[in-house]
Amino acid sequence: MFLRLLLQGPLPDALALRWEVLLGGLALVAIYLVVRARSDIARAMGFTAGDVWLLTLGTVAAQVLNVPLFVAGDALFAVNLGGVLVPLLLVARLAHRGRLPPLATLLGVVSVAVVTALVVEVRPDQGAVVPFPMFLAPPGVALLAGLVLSRARPILAGPLAFASGSLGVLVGADLIQLPAFLAAARAMPAGTAMVLGGGGAFDLVFLSGAMGLALSFVLAGLTTRRDETRAPATGTGAVRIPDPLAVVRQAQDLPGVSPRERCVVFLARADTHLTRGQLQAGVAEAHRGVEAMLSSGRPTLLSRLRQEGEGELLTMVRELNRAAHTATTQTPTWLEAGESLELAKQLAGRLWPRVPGHVRIQGVST
Repeated sequence: MFLRLLLQGPLPDALALRWEVLLGGLALVAIYLVVRARSDIARAMGFTAGDVWLLTLGTVAAQVLNVPLFVAGDALFAVNLGGVLVPLLLVARLAHRGRLPPLATLLGVVSVAVVTALVVEVRPDQGAVVPFPMFLAPPGVALLAGLVLSRARPILAGPLAFASGSLGVLVGADLIQLPAFLAAARAMPAGTAMVLGGGGAFDLVFLSGAMGLALSFVLAGLTTRRDETRAPATGTGAVRIPDPLAVVRQAQDLPGVSPRERCVVFLARADTHLTRGQLQAGVAEAHRGVEAMLSSGRPTLLSRLRQEGEGELLTMVRELNRAAHTATTQTPTWLEAGESLELAKQLAGRLWPRVPGHVRIQGVST
């Protein structure tokens, strides 16, 4: 972002301003087109239509809303709602939907913050500016961090790129540079205002988050089929199988069954076992269904969850493992078996967007 003097100092040169508007506009157009053409990608990444509108209209419209924070010397420091609140709100929504692994997000934010701190220039008459073409560095690092931390999976890279770019620039261009701004404020004329997030509709906070997200959208659209992006809209939905017997019959003739399909078949078998009163077998099949997803990939999904510090998901895995172990030594009650199967379906729904592969079985929803 550009923490810019609003009442003092010249505007950036026309060429840099045109590049800001051009790149910001292209990012918005790319996001809009991909969401319209492939809404499944937006859902898998954790973005709703409301989020896209908030990113576009909220960031632009809220540029006139500045909230005073404090006075240093004769300068007023304020925060702009469009440049700060909107990105923070979107990041919070993505985190709530389970799309931002804490450790991976922290690493992404730190990497972008370091690069931003290196390229930003503090000018007494303008505030913090990043000249062209150096302002391309934070968005590029945000996209790279998303791809690396998601192990080159664009579906998972989008939320990470957006959070890394938005939060990383806020840290690198504002928090790290705050002592320099406070020192400069002492020499500023009375009435000068310095606004956090006040660099215009296409400031560096917006550019870093939106460009990283837009490129992730485009990469996901080019590399991902529709059936590979099926995921719970909020990241917490359970896998639902209305007709388990039909699912089992469909899977019998399918070649090259994917980890998702194996999980669905095991969960369907668990349903049929419970309806027949075979409680131990039902718990065991539910456990095998989740294991089919956890053991997928190299390194395995379970290993990645441990590396990313996914405490909530790992707790659910331990609970399911404990239920399966108990079922091997004693007969579970109907309540225990039903709770184990529901836990397996909830966990499978949470893991669904992290597991690649097609799903050719009909009658399955998340």
